[in-house]
Amino acid sequence: MQADATFASIEQAWVDAAIRGDRATLDQLLDDSFAETMPNGARRTNADVLFALTWRVMAYCVVKYDVWCQRIGVRTT
Repeated sequence: MQADATFASIEQAWVDAAIRGDRATLDQLLDDSFAETMPNGARRTNADVLFALTWRVMAYCVVKYDVWCQRIGVRTT
């Protein structure tokens, strides 16, 4: 159970940072080797996530992520 709570806390910090546009927090949360595969199959690295945040093109992904988080029970506000 402790691992689940820790994971949920980290996920929440990620969502909050993305919503706020907090690049410094996301940089701390994401390891340099981080990579994710988006629902459309596109892959993004840590640098891609931070770049997208810088240019605010991450808004769409945050909305989609919010929907996903609601499905798994992570609070996004």
